[in-house]
Amino acid sequence: MFPWTPPSKKGGRPKAHPRDCLEGILWILVTGARWKDLPKEYPSKATCHRRFQQWTIEGRLLSAWQIILERMDDAGQIDFSETFADGTFASAKKGVEELARLVVAKALKS
Repeated sequence: MFPWTPPSKKGGRPKAHPRDCLEGILWILVTGARWKDLPKEYPSKATCHRRFQQWTIEGRLLSAWQIILERMDDAGQIDFSETFADGTFASAKKGVEELARLVVAKALKS
């Protein structure tokens, strides 16, 4: 799902291995840390973030996630009684001033 071509014999800078980038991306997703906090044992934060964006747009991460979930479910490794929704990263509503009526003194009334 994440192809890699070995470095060319002509030279040049070799690309980071997709497995290393994927492990860095998973570290960020599991810990909830910022990209700049990515440990040095992974490729650079810019490389991992760029691959994360590319693979998300291409749908590779979603496909890999679905395959992993299907295999784990088939093996009975998922306990759905322990699942929950987390709204920690839910963004605030945009345009709240437009949603609330303004009173004459231009103060929000809600």
